[in-house]
Amino acid sequence: MIKPGRQVSASLMTAAILFACMAVFSLSITRLGGWNLISAIAFWYIVVPVMANLSSQILKTNNHFKTAIVGILVFYAFVFFMTYKQLDTDFGVIMKYSLGSSMFFLFVYHYDRLFPSRSRATRLSWIAICIGVGVGVLALLIVGFNISRS
Repeated sequence: MIKPGRQVSASLMTAAILFACMAVFSLSITRLGGWNLISAIAFWYIVVPVMANLSSQILKTNNHFKTAIVGILVFYAFVFFMTYKQLDTDFGVIMKYSLGSSMFFLFVYHYDRLFPSRSRATRLSWIAICIGVGVGVLALLIVGFNISRS
């Protein structure tokens, strides 16, 4: 059983790792020409969930799912607080949608650990559903960008 204090510190460390990744990614993107649609989607939909999951495994907590979810929620709370005036822009919309998709991706990844009696086929079907939903969300974002630009 993990101590509650260790769980809180691990979740805060996950948020700190996500901020560090955001700083490194932002500096590298700025040198390459600035943020655009592809770099924003790559960061918010790929880097954030992957790094949240990896940080919870690196910190060696007993409950990787809980640590990753709480760390993501703390990270997004600070990001939304710092950028509340820009949340209605296109990049703000990407951030808002990525919160839900990151939590969904983490749930799908940890599904067999949360419900251990399920078979491998069930997990593969959840991954297929997850990929389908991700493609749908990206298609909606692209259509939304095209509508907002015209």
